[in-house]
Amino acid sequence: MSVRSFPAMGCIVEVGGATAREAEAIERIFQARDRQFSRFREDSELTRVNRKRMVGRLLVRPVGLELDLNGVVKGQTVDEAVGLLSGDGFVTAGGDYAGRGEFDVALPGGDSVRVTRGGLATSGTTKRRWLRAGVWQHHLIDPRSGRPAESPWAEVTVNAGTCLEADVAAKAAFLLGFDGPAWLDARGLAGRFLPEDGPPVLNDVWERSVADPVAA
Repeated sequence: MSVRSFPAMGCIVEVGGATAREAEAIERIFQARDRQFSRFREDSELTRVNRKRMVGRLLVRPVGLELDLNGVVKGQTVDEAVGLLSGDGFVTAGGDYAGRGEFDVALPGGDSVRVTRGGLATSGTTKRRWLRAGVWQHHLIDPRSGRPAESPWAEVTVNAGTCLEADVAAKAAFLLGFDGPAWLDARGLAGRFLPEDGPPVLNDVWERSVADPVAA
């Protein structure tokens, strides 16, 4: 299967199984979303909004608050892109996956899993983190404190009906800490939790869904 890759939204997008016309259409969608929502581009619409305190009909936000919609938009765009495929194939973008057909997908920590339906998304702090005043910071903000969340997990991976649903659930499960696995179980979602040290923790739905994990 041919795979086409290109940069967008601060990551590498990979498209497998697309015709030349489908691949071009998918790349156009990602580039359009990048121009609108990327916080990594100085000329994006979101960057321009974050430079000003909008008034009137547009937007008003507290001083110092900047919007970052990249995660949600990326997952939604992956879903939209897969809908353009005429046959079996997949689209991945920075930890987000959706496909038509069965494909093996790499997981944080070196494992992989065969995804037969829906989308897969991983949210965590191993890649987007930085030191400030000697303290590690990251992009997953706890809404209760407004500060980078404290969580026992380094990465959380969720399988759901769509990539967007999986992405939202993965972030929520990460923020919930040790309550994350049970929260996903209550919603019938499969989750894999990778701690800073030690083996992955699988919730009950993941255990039941993955009969035969694929070795990396």
